[in-house]
This record gives sequence, structure tokens and C-alpha cells, in this order.
Amino acid sequence: MKGLTLNCMDRKSEAYELVRLGLKNDVKSHVCWHVYGLLYRSDREYREAIKCYRNALRIDPDNIEILRDLSLLQAQMRDLTGFVETRQQLLTLKPNHRMNWIGFAVANHLCSNVAKAVEILEAYEGTLEDDYPPDNERCEHGEMLLYKISLLEECGFLERALEELHKKEPKIVDKLTSREQEVSLLVKLGRLEEGANHYRALLAMNPDNYRIPLDFLQGDKFCAAAANYIKPLLTKGVPSLFSDLSSLYDQPGKADILEQLILELEHSISGDGRYPDRTEKEPPSTLLWILFFLAQVELLMQHYDRRGQYDIALSKIDEAIQHTPTVIDLYSVKSRILKHAGDLVAAASLADEARCMDLADRYINSESVKRMLQADQVLKLP
Repeated sequence: MKGLTLNCMDRKSEAYELVRLGLKNDVKSHVCWHVYGLLYRSDREYREAIKCYRNALRIDPDNIEILRDLSLLQAQMRDLTGFVETRQQLLTLKPNHRMNWIGFAVANHLCSNVAKAVEILEAYEGTLEDDYPPDNERCEHGEMLLYKISLLEECGFLERALEELHKKEPKIVDKLTSREQEVSLLVKLGRLEEGANHYRALLAMNPDNYRIPLDFLQGDKFCAAAANYIKPLLTKGVPSLFSDLSSLYDQPGKADILEQLILELEHSISGDGRYPDRTEKEPPSTLLWILFFLAQVELLMQHYDRRGQYDIALSKIDEAIQHTPTVIDLYSVKSRILKHAGDLVAAASLADEARCMDLADRYINSESVKRMLQADQVLKLP
């Protein structure tokens, strides 16, 4: 315990010495092995921490705290099979704890065993009394019900999910999310008139949500609504704008409207610094974000990449790189386009070039490794 305290004081070498001394005196102490694992975990040496936890469990196999710590690191290291086994063991030891049921369901979900996750949550519901939950647990129980309904939707059981949502609606606290999930199910079931009515109800609940109408408006009305939605987000500089709009590309005609709208905004801002049909100029910060999304053409590039127009996408991203060759994201995005176009070797080369520009960026490094694996360049892995 002294070693654990010293570790919190950032005296790590002394901490490791003391814990090893404790193990030397009693190698069969599950506490010493557990603390040894905690030290490794604090240093992000997760594999070594897992070994220590397993040694502790050989001595005390039913220790709830150690099992819980082990399950967290198994999820961290993507040992999903082990994660499922550990969560099942926790559930067996403590079946009266709600989080053990949910943890076991989530573990199966991560292993792509969605149907099993649904069965686990239904088994948990079978252990509850009719008047459950009490007032202090209504929020958590409602979130669990919404999670179960999303699993049913993921399995493709749309009618069953909708029926479950209607049945459990009184026990769900988050009415907004419940309504949004309901309208999503109605649209997927082709019950568009009911879906439109629910969208109107959602807009009445939250009239400032300008994203909702983009899902069902068509033609000129869609174009006007999209312009009103996109312009403020470009002004604010919201990086996730394209991700937010990406689902619209699957709806016929909307991709062309978005393309024309974005090109008009690019032309207008590049010309006189104003949005179309506006007299006031945008502040400098707005121009900065417009340049990030439009002059650097990252948003347009992603647009063309999404539509499979790889030649246009590559020309746009090359313009962006020529404009600002120090932006790492541009090389990563070009690598992704090349991957989509089928040139895996060039994609790996671009990803490695991006990695070398910032060796401390873990995400870029992971992307580079992924591209090299896709190109079967195992020996070149950094």
C-alpha cells in the first residue's frame, strides 16, 4: 500500500521497488499482485497489468474488484472474448447488480453477438418486479430500455423494436430520444406519413433544431433549409459538419443539391467575403473557417469521395495541399480517397507521410498502420 501511495506522489521507481519487495515476501498475496497491476496500469503498460491481474485471480478467483479491473483492461486492449468471459463471471458472482447484466450485454454487443445481448437484457428484465424502477433509478432504467431497443433495431427487428418502445414508453424518462428513435423506426418501416407527423411533433418540442427538416424536405425547400443550416455552422467552424450531413447522401437528389450549394458558397466567399444574398461581410474568424472547409476543399473533397468521383476528389485535395502543404489532415484524407479508389500502395505511402509530419499523433500513426496492413506492407510497419 505504501508503494501505491508513492506511485500517486509520482515516485514511481520507489513504488515499483516496494511492490516487488512485497511480492518477494509473499508471492501468493493477491493484494500485492493487484497493486502491481495498478502500477502498470497507471503507466499504461496494459498487457503487463493484465498479467498481474491474472496472477491475482489465480490466488483469489472470485475477487470482484480485480475482475472488474481486468474487464476494463480487456476492453481497452480489444480482448473481446476475454471481456465477455470476465463480464459473465462477474454476473455469476453478483447477479443482483444491474451493471453486471448491462456489462455482460455490452460485451456481447462488442463481439457482434447482438441477439445474445438482447437476450441478456430481457433476462435481466425478467428478474424485476412490475413496479420497478424506483424514482431514484428511473433515468438509468430508461437508458437501458433505449439501449435494448437500439439493439433490436440493429438486429433488423424493426416491428418488435417499435412495439417494445410503445410498451415501455411510460418507463423511459428521455422523451426526446424516445421520440427520435420512434420516428427512425417508422421511416425504416416505410410508414412515412406517421414519420412526418412525429417529425412535426419533434419540431414542436424543439423548434430550434434545424437539422430535422433536412431528413424529409425535398427540392427547393430542402435547398433553402440546408443553406440556413450549413451557413451558421461554417461560420462557427464545426469540424463534424460533413459527418452530420453524410446520411443525406443516401437520399435521391439531395447529394446534387448539396454539391451545388457548397460550390456557390465557395464562389461567394472567395469573391467578396459574403454569403450569397447577404449584404454584411463575414468577420475574419468566419473567413478563416470557410477557408478551412472550402478553400482547403476538405469538405468538397469528402463530398466527391462519398459520391465515388475520385478524380475530382483527388484534384480538390491536391489544390488544398498546394494551398497549405503543412496541414496533416489533408494527407490523411488524400490517403483515404486513394484507398477508396483502389490504390492501396499509394494510400499507404500518403498515410506514412502524414505520420512522419507528427510522430506524437497516435491517431495518425494508427491510420498509417492500417493503410500499410491493407497494402500488405507488414514489414514496413512503424
